[in-house]
Amino acid sequence: MSTITRKPKKTTAHQESPVSEAQIERIIRKGGGVPTTGNEETRVVNLRAPVEVIAQVDEAVATRKPKISRHYWLLEAVLEKLARESK
Repeated sequence: MSTITRKPKKTTAHQESPVSEAQIERIIRKGGGVPTTGNEETRVVNLRAPVEVIAQVDEAVATRKPKISRHYWLLEAVLEKLARESK
């Protein structure tokens, strides 16, 4: 003799998520980290810049496809400047 049980309820994609859309968007916009080989030594540097400059950087970051982080964009800009200056 077998036991009779209720059919399990299906979950649907439109059910509310425990994570808000704003949280999901924030994670997507955050971008990835800086790729490293794991052998580089790094140092944290605090950068103070005018609000207008940061706004321009954020606009430039927002136009990049695929999305990158502000940190990565600034690091890329520094490396480009160093390459130009070394020539």
